[in-house]
Amino acid sequence: IISLYLLTISILFADMNLLAPNLSTIADEFGFDDDERDVKLGGLIALGFFFVGAPVSFVVGWLADSINRSPLYSATVFVG
Repeated sequence: IISLYLLTISILFADMNLLAPNLSTIADEFGFDDDERDVKLGGLIALGFFFVGAPVSFVVGWLADSINRSPLYSATVFVG
């Protein structure tokens, strides 16, 4: 069970480290200059993840206290 949990967490968070090393390539693809790259890719995307992730974490936390956690964990992993 623990190894399955660790594998799931590894897969869910694997994409988080893909953006940072590729910021320059992504900025070149979209025609951004250095300032636009820093603001749009370095700041606004992270802010967007926060604005989506923070409310969702409160809802999932409340649901974890209210319903069975196994289906909630499965749904959370599926939505990703």
